[in-house]
Amino acid sequence: MNSKIKTIVATLLLASGVSAFAAETCDKGSYMDTWNFCFDSVFPVRYAGSDIISSSNDEVEAPPGAHTNSWCKCGEEPYAYYGTPQGYWEPARIVEVVRHPECSPTQGVQAEMQLKMMNQVAGELIRQAEGSQSKLGSIGQTARENYDEYGSEQFLHFHSWAVPDEILDIVDSLAMPNGRTACADMARNASNSLETSITNLAWNASGNNRLLMNLYYPEYYYAFDPIENKLGSAGNAITTLVTAMRPVSCAINTTGVGLMVDDYAYMLGGCFDNTLPTSGHHNANDTLSATHNILQRSLMLSARTGGYASLQTVHEGIDQVLCNPVPVMGFPKKSHYKFTMLFPYKESEESDGDDNDGNAKKAEGLMSGNITDIGNVISSTISDKVTGQVMDWLGVGKTKCAHRFGASKTQWGAKRHSQGDENAQNYEEITSNKDHDVAYMVWRWVDCCWE
Repeated sequence: MNSKIKTIVATLLLASGVSAFAAETCDKGSYMDTWNFCFDSVFPVRYAGSDIISSSNDEVEAPPGAHTNSWCKCGEEPYAYYGTPQGYWEPARIVEVVRHPECSPTQGVQAEMQLKMMNQVAGELIRQAEGSQSKLGSIGQTARENYDEYGSEQFLHFHSWAVPDEILDIVDSLAMPNGRTACADMARNASNSLETSITNLAWNASGNNRLLMNLYYPEYYYAFDPIENKLGSAGNAITTLVTAMRPVSCAINTTGVGLMVDDYAYMLGGCFDNTLPTSGHHNANDTLSATHNILQRSLMLSARTGGYASLQTVHEGIDQVLCNPVPVMGFPKKSHYKFTMLFPYKESEESDGDDNDGNAKKAEGLMSGNITDIGNVISSTISDKVTGQVMDWLGVGKTKCAHRFGASKTQWGAKRHSQGDENAQNYEEITSNKDHDVAYMVWRWVDCCWE
């Protein structure tokens, strides 16, 4: 293609609103990547306080605050109704963690056009309001600027999208065979709008503007992020204690033991960097650590900006939750959520050709009462050739379909990134890996009163 034709093509792309940056600073997937997960992650299903459907593949159990009630009541007499509590894991969001604010690996050109308009309008207003050279202004202009000597991006954006209805309908057929409850509908409807870092002032604050970066969590700034010893020895002691707790938080989120305690240390990110401040700046030296850290921060930001995480869907001793979600008090509980990587390394693999026969035999055994693992049967049957089991990267048995936030990447992330490859010694090798932009699915536990 000669230079004149290239110029014409570039002009047409810009005129149509298609981002010209995509070839270099946006790793492209497809809409089908949103289906790259293990359907077993919907389990366990809890009914009347007991887990009646389990999974042999997804080892993330119900959160410690999930309901244990045998019955529930919604409304006041004479209009009240009585029912049975039911709980399960539901896909809540598709979250993309990207280098360029206009990049969308899974949502297509139409979404990128929407992001482009938001970046040009709201992004510019944020840059002006911030009053300095915000990192947002240079991202994607020169990809090399976003890398340090280790090849890691030092600033990332996120876009949080609603989960496609087609996926939710299949999940409903697994967890709620008698139809959705009003409570579950409320939880779903609260997750329809786009949430993105483009329009957030705190997220795009300059690296030296700590006060602005902690805009949504001022208590973190004053208690756990003291600047220039403003809190004196007491503040330094608290900061030292939080730092010492990081390995403990890592162990808790990896093993699942002590989750309720770790929930209250909401600023800790398990085996990764802190979940606060809610800013796009990070210090990770590989894609996996960086994007998971940003994923956790997007959850914290959503909780304070009226997003999907601002509503509590886990009982936690609040009976009203069983009737409809209630506002989160203070901060979201990490144990209420889990995640799956969708792109670029899916956590599922296509079913083998023999799976249909195997599923038929499992279904026959289930009907005869010889098989009790209904979760595995339903999941593998309904997904068929769409998705199967999670890849066993480490060769030590089946890995988990979805994972707790902050769980060690040695448990679930081996081979799912290449930026940490010691053999990639230069910028050209690092940027050719095509695993800089990542898409995750976020799951949340939903407790509801089923009539």
